Amino acid sequence: MAAEAGHMAIIKELVEGAVGTTGVDLDPALLAAAGKHNRQVVAWLLRARAEPRLQNTRGAGALVLAAEKGDLEEVRLLLDGRAQPDLRDRNGKDALIHMIESNNCSPEIVRDLISRRASATTTDRFGSSAVREAAKRGVLGVVEVLLDGRADPNNMDSRFGVTALMRAAECGLSGPAFSVSQGPDEFLEVAEALLAAHADVNHQDFQGRSALMQAGFVERDDIVELLLGARADVHLQDKWGDTALSQAQDSNITTILEGLKQWE
Repeated sequence: MAAEAGHMAIIKELVEGAVGTTGVDLDPALLAAAGKHNRQVVAWLLRARAEPRLQNTRGAGALVLAAEKGDLEEVRLLLDGRAQPDLRDRNGKDALIHMIESNNCSPEIVRDLISRRASATTTDRFGSSAVREAAKRGVLGVVEVLLDGRADPNNMDSRFGVTALMRAAECGLSGPAFSVSQGPDEFLEVAEALLAAHADVNHQDFQGRSALMQAGFVERDDIVELLLGARADVHLQDKWGDTALSQAQDSNITTILEGLKQWE
């Protein structure tokens, strides 16, 4: 398709010839062009009144496709062209969540989406929030923008009961965080930001696990120290009766064990 390949001359001819005709459907062309850095094509199609709210078979519209690629300029074109930032797919995910899950996490795109009525508190149908997904990937800039937009640091998903602080504490254990994080210390900074926003340091998921347990499991003594300083409870037990201390003893993690024993 010309739109997908970015053939500007062909698109221009189609756009100019579409006026007053019924034979050219520009809406699928916009969907095909989006997310492929074909900004000129996208701009032409929007000027010809192509509908940016059309969704593909997985429920993604042009705005989602551009956001997933981290293309700030194209996102702005689409927002100016009547794209709806709160349009959701069948799983309840909007452009904000899609962008974060694609690992093209851009604080600038987050700001733009929120300024156009995307919600910083957005969650999908499983209750997973944008701030939780950003924390899982250790992307401090995005976490900060979401918290500034009043994202709830204590939101937990409906499947596992996990919060953003727990995702930050596990440092990529449940996802591809290290491929997008600028370094391991970004997880520490994300945890600091969440605690500053009054994240519950002693929240336990549906298995009874806490952020302290998760940080100890991945041997992050810096995050363990941070959580202990925020009054994390070393005596919390998971559903199997394990605590952060017994977990460290069983795994013989010396540095974690020494730190935890000081708070018994």
